[in-house]
Amino acid sequence: MLAVAAIAALTGAPLARSAAVIAELEPDGSLAPVTDPVADLQDALRRGARRVILPVGGRMAAPAAGGSALDMVEVVRHAGGTAWLVPDLARAYRVVTSEPFPEPEAAEAAALALADDERGALDAAYRRALERIAPGWPHLLEQQNRARLPPPLAALLTGAERGVRRAERWRAAGDRAAAYVRLTEAAALADAASRLDHILRLVAEGDLSRARAELQRARESSDPVAWLPAGEDAPVTIGAHLRAASLFLAAADEWAWGEEAAARGRSARAALESPAGPERARLTSRAIASNVADGVAPLLVASALAGMHAERAEDRAALEQPAGPSFTANPDSLRALAAASSRAAAAALESLDRSSKLDHPASAPDTGSGSGSGSALSHDVVVARRLLGLVDDHGELNRVPGRTRVPDDRAPLLALVAAQAAFDRLGDAIARARRLGPELDPWTGQVLAVERPSGLSAALALAERAVRRQAASARVAIGWIPVGARIAYQAAAALARGDRSERVKALELYQAASAECRLAVLLALSESEGPRSAPAAAAARAGCRPSPSAPRGCR
Repeated sequence: MLAVAAIAALTGAPLARSAAVIAELEPDGSLAPVTDPVADLQDALRRGARRVILPVGGRMAAPAAGGSALDMVEVVRHAGGTAWLVPDLARAYRVVTSEPFPEPEAAEAAALALADDERGALDAAYRRALERIAPGWPHLLEQQNRARLPPPLAALLTGAERGVRRAERWRAAGDRAAAYVRLTEAAALADAASRLDHILRLVAEGDLSRARAELQRARESSDPVAWLPAGEDAPVTIGAHLRAASLFLAAADEWAWGEEAAARGRSARAALESPAGPERARLTSRAIASNVADGVAPLLVASALAGMHAERAEDRAALEQPAGPSFTANPDSLRALAAASSRAAAAALESLDRSSKLDHPASAPDTGSGSGSGSALSHDVVVARRLLGLVDDHGELNRVPGRTRVPDDRAPLLALVAAQAAFDRLGDAIARARRLGPELDPWTGQVLAVERPSGLSAALALAERAVRRQAASARVAIGWIPVGARIAYQAAAALARGDRSERVKALELYQAASAECRLAVLLALSESEGPRSAPAAAAARAGCRPSPSAPRGCR
């Protein structure tokens, strides 16, 4: 509440006397749970608070002294007040003062444009994705015309065909980033469809042993830090730190889906045990095909998504990024930020598991992983849950037997990346679900409908401006706008002109672009103390000015 009051005093905004903020302010501006939220809330209500701000994920809390968890929103309501669950200081300020939060000047859209070599790299990556699809594409199109396909196979084929068609349309229009995003997603669906079709044909032929072998070929869990070359020196510039962060996050996405594929292995193997028997007619029945498809599709989709992120990680590694000035991060600052983000994400996930069914769809089979493929949040929740498993409560990377050991000088940075990504994705996904109510296909995760479409245009406009504000902050903090943020922004700006499904994807990409810019700012703020440690000095050392005419390295 002190931070809100201080800003209100500077801006002259009216401060509601009945307001209370039951949260801690983290260094990145996010709100996190306090040590004993129940006691703090009861004290605030006794003092007359009736407008209560709680952090996202802080709806349910147990007294520090012990006892059952209480629904904090209901406690406030019974006292005659209203509670809001908000993620950060900006939204808390708006609730308490009913005034807009003072925002930094946004970067101009031209500052987020891609350079010629970056567009060329996207073209090359697009061609590689087409080459991966091409060999099996005619057969998949032929299969799409078959009658009464099992629902998972039909959904995957339709999603892949539509994705390729839309990608070619965006490419023809010159929107390379949007085309790349759509094609890589379509390639993953095509891969899952091809494997599923092959397994179903083997089952129909009675060759269950080969069907099991094909299932075993699905991508196993990878190592999220295996991309680190042996003996590589620790990053010594701000650009090298950001490159390490972006590559690790891409590899961690691959690992998360690989872990999910492994978790779904038991139900997939059980589906191939069920049709065992001598009757050929039984193995070729549509009911058996449907049951097998339901059982193995979640594993194949997770495996295909792992492959997609592996390929995107390789594409990302091929992009050149500015080195920037010399830079040494303060490991204690990185650990503190990682711990704060991890706690906030864990609280949000716990609240979601306890009080929401968004993470447990009825239409998809139970995989035992806690995340079905058909929920409005599932892809984000799957990845966030796995990323949180990489970081302990103290902001340290968990040491797991058999996993590549991260050098001590890089572990705090990678822990921050994992924790911050988990927090960002959970918060953004929950906000999208609550604002739009998207209905997702239970097999592909693609948007089928939006329950509240009227909110989509406003959400896109706000998200687009938020990216440009975050980009302006990143440009001041490190001297340029990260390439990953610019690619995501360009893809989102194009997809925002597409159909409803693509517009929801645009919102997700705008949020991802903002997250990458925020990470750059957080990293700059963590610089070790020294004679030139202020974040603004980073831009000065790089010779950068926040203007449209700045050289590429300072964009």
